[in-house]
Amino acid sequence: MAPEQIEGAPVTPSVDIYALGIVMFEMVTGVRPFIGDTPFSTALKRLHEPPPSPTDFAPDLNPAWSEAILRCLRRDPAERFRTGSEIVAALTGGPFETVSTRAVRLTAPAKRRHVLLAAAAGVVILAGVAWWSRPSSPAAGRLGGGNLVQVVSSQARAYDPVLSPDGRMLAYVAAGADGQIDLFIGDARGEGRVRLTDDAAREEDPRISPDGTRLAFTRLRPDATSAEIWTVPALGGQPMLLIPNAAFPAWSPDGRQLAFVHRPNPSAPPVLATANADGSDVRTILAADGAYLNVRAPAWSPDRQEIAFIWGRGGVAGELWIVPAAGGSPRRVSNDTTAVFSDDPVFTPDGESIVHSSNRGGATNIWITPRNGGAPARLTTGPGPDQSPSMARDGTLAFGSSRWRNVLLTQPIPEGPSRTLVTHSPYLWAPAFSPDGLELAYSQGETDGSWHLWTVRVDGSAEPRRLTATEHGEIYPRFTTDGAYILFQNWNEPRRLWRVPRAGGAPELLPIAQEPGDAYADLSPDGRRVAFVRVDNQAEHVYLANIGGGPARRLTTVPGSVPNWSPDGRWIAFARDRSYSGGVLVVRSDGSGLRRLTDRGGWPVWWPDGSQIAYLAVGQDGNQTVEIVSAAGGPSRRLESLRYTDTNYPIAISPDGTLIATSNASHVSDEIWLLQSRTD
Repeated sequence: MAPEQIEGAPVTPSVDIYALGIVMFEMVTGVRPFIGDTPFSTALKRLHEPPPSPTDFAPDLNPAWSEAILRCLRRDPAERFRTGSEIVAALTGGPFETVSTRAVRLTAPAKRRHVLLAAAAGVVILAGVAWWSRPSSPAAGRLGGGNLVQVVSSQARAYDPVLSPDGRMLAYVAAGADGQIDLFIGDARGEGRVRLTDDAAREEDPRISPDGTRLAFTRLRPDATSAEIWTVPALGGQPMLLIPNAAFPAWSPDGRQLAFVHRPNPSAPPVLATANADGSDVRTILAADGAYLNVRAPAWSPDRQEIAFIWGRGGVAGELWIVPAAGGSPRRVSNDTTAVFSDDPVFTPDGESIVHSSNRGGATNIWITPRNGGAPARLTTGPGPDQSPSMARDGTLAFGSSRWRNVLLTQPIPEGPSRTLVTHSPYLWAPAFSPDGLELAYSQGETDGSWHLWTVRVDGSAEPRRLTATEHGEIYPRFTTDGAYILFQNWNEPRRLWRVPRAGGAPELLPIAQEPGDAYADLSPDGRRVAFVRVDNQAEHVYLANIGGGPARRLTTVPGSVPNWSPDGRWIAFARDRSYSGGVLVVRSDGSGLRRLTDRGGWPVWWPDGSQIAYLAVGQDGNQTVEIVSAAGGPSRRLESLRYTDTNYPIAISPDGTLIATSNASHVSDEIWLLQSRTD
């Protein structure tokens, strides 16, 4: 492969001239001009080092041959021969006739030896082709007993590992020596790496093409409004935009197509789509809906007939599904409770099973599930979390292990030192201030997938107190106006709306006409009405009901989620969905006066004086931000005092408007491991 080909430049006849020079060098010297420990290091030598002179290895070589070979191997394509005829003329000292009528001139003693070398090289090439095309079908049961090797260990970021199909290269996202997060590739043994990107953009989800020459990845650029899919040559070169408004690329086994998650309309749900490898002919395979609004992480089956993906109800929730690659009815593969989250599917080389991450055993580990049904089996054990599996053709498995701490904190408005109230290894989520401003209620997730409600003093003067402990899972607390109760919803299906005394006690269902799936409730300031979310016609909508009972009514005809009452009870702010791109809207409590305030963002929260609304958005670095917009409309401004890592941290504003309560993640360490399948 010529240097410009490694860099991803357009292929011209000059690459064939370069390849011929490589072959001729080996034929007349018995060695290759560039030799590294691995194919990866060999390619880097071709990219960055000049070739040695053939006469260093064959002193008696005709100088014309040495000069011609070195010209074929020039780094600049323009400095090479233009045609094969020019090469023959340089080797023979005359114009090109035909190979059969004019022999090239080697020194006599070397001629027979180099003919044998060329023949031997041909045998090796044929053997290599046979090895490459051999079927590789390690049985799923053999994966769990392999050799486990750590190849990357870092207190900085190193995540989203992916193996090349031949298992020789490993790409991943990591922090460079300068602390900037970029895309790297290196030898699968962890020896050396090359930086493929070098800018302020955030890269995620790299995938190496089946032929090993390119990477597709998700990119969040500072000057872009949404995620994009880009490609870059596997050994360095200029990244190129492939598909806008898209993420989670996955190559088809033949490299001719990509599957990905696409949001052609920012205000519409995401779709699972396919396109040609050049980004053309985008086709929708499956669309998210109100019940399953989060689709992600597609993976092709080896026979190209199906695509595995994760379908979830929001956040980290996700179930393993399969859909025909040509479109059709999806079928669910995993059969777990709502507390179990699965992610990052990848097919085994034989196509019979799907490897994925899951917390079904408590900690998040790597599991394998039969493609057509059957009991899942655990491949890794320990505390984890083990995530982002990738598999080579020989069954070698790469996966990452990222450790985080989560904190519940308060941040003064507009700025000032934050106060950490709670530290926890899994999730802390969706805090709410009590009306007196003295306590915070929040949801706390555990490693086994369970969720419960807790409260903590805002001044940190007492230990956190667990408020609920049911088997249904409790999330999204909201205080009643008098502070006597806390509203919440259960996480496990079927979801319903509940309340529990602030002082503790048995939860009870809200006394309104409910349907399974009702969620995200917020009580009006006068305590008489509750706004909540109900799935209707495959989309979430905002509904209202009197707290004392009676039928519920839909507030608007447009989809909506996570409603929040204005302090005067006249307006309700809501988001188009639970993403960060649908936008924020407001509507009067009688259903009139619908207005869109922003084209992006979500999870709105009113300011205590009703003058403005804070909401969550995704910043230029791919992390969450808090932005503020006037309730009357106009431009938004960013709250600069908060710096988030990642997303999905709802906020609350204290009754006096001086504090924001939120949660955030703090990185601890990253590791990348290889699980090599047994060969016995």
